[in-house]
Amino acid sequence: MAVAWVRTVEESEATGELAALYEEARQRLGRVPPMIKALSLRPKVAAAKENLRQSLIGDASSLGARRADMISVAVSGLNRCRF
Repeated sequence: MAVAWVRTVEESEATGELAALYEEARQRLGRVPPMIKALSLRPKVAAAKENLRQSLIGDASSLGARRADMISVAVSGLNRCRF
């Protein structure tokens, strides 16, 4: 995978709110996605983005989290987006 050109906070260096956000991602996904790391300098923005994502395509979605994630992956692939 390509390296982000923005500065990021590594998982081993994360503290406070960012460490909690990273841990929640690891619990939910088994890893910290690059999109969260790309926003790591702004933990409040990263958390807000994740909350918005969950509201739009997460468990609250009428599609269901699994189906919504599969659609997201398919669309990202069509757009040649790695996120």
